[in-house]
Amino acid sequence: KQRRLIRNRMSAQLHRERKKAHVDQLEAELRDRDSTIQALRERIVALERENAALRRAQKTNPAGSSGTAVPLTLNAAMHMDE
Repeated sequence: KQRRLIRNRMSAQLHRERKKAHVDQLEAELRDRDSTIQALRERIVALERENAALRRAQKTNPAGSSGTAVPLTLNAAMHMDE
């Protein structure tokens, strides 16, 4: 009976350690995802500002060469990390 009690305690301790390691891993993944989400939000804001500026420039000079700059600039911004 004593051996069974010791084995049970060891098993319970091992289970707690594995559970803690799993929770730590999940928390690290969550921090990584939160960081990625924040970076993407910042990129969205920057691209929205750029888009608005390009639209304003296009309105002030609709016949100029800025018409081709809009897709190229946005396309280049979308592929900055590649």
